[in-house]
This record gives sequence, structure tokens and C-alpha cells, in this order.
Amino acid sequence: MELNEWWIKRVKKVNLKQFDGERKNEIAMIRVAKAVLDEKGEVMDFNDIIVEVANFIEIDENEMNKRMPQFYTDLNVDGEFISLGDNNWGLRNWY
Repeated sequence: MELNEWWIKRVKKVNLKQFDGERKNEIAMIRVAKAVLDEKGEVMDFNDIIVEVANFIEIDENEMNKRMPQFYTDLNVDGEFISLGDNNWGLRNWY
């Protein structure tokens, strides 16, 4: 399976009402990631978070790959997220 096929198959729609009225291309990825985890209510794999965020803000795989290093850094630095090992992430306030 090509990477592009993998990307398309993993894309899921999330319904993040808190961003209604905002321009998706202006919303910080870290805010969307927090909202995705809040909506899902469960630990998620980093790659699944990326796909959800990219789909919501409507960027393609190439653009996501460019932004991924900064996004990963933001997850690590932001105090609201917690790494649970094996590339799984949750929200600190769950623990």
C-alpha cells in the first residue's frame, strides 16, 4: 500500500464545534489536537492524531509532513498533553 493510500484510509472526520466561525487554516494544530483528544476521550496514537488534525484543518500529506516536527515539539512542550509510551498520547487532566 502506498503512503498516500494509507493516508486516505486513516482520515476520519471529527466534529469540533468549538472552532465554528474560525478559519481552519488559522487554527493552531495544537488546539485542534487537544480538541480531538477531548472529543475522542481516549488515548490516541500520534499518527492518528496527526491524521485527525490534518483532515480537520484541511492540509494534505505533504504539508503535514512539513509541519510535523514542530507539531511534535509542541505536544512535548505543552503541559496539557502526556506521552504514555509506544507513541500514545493523552491529556494530562485525565490522570
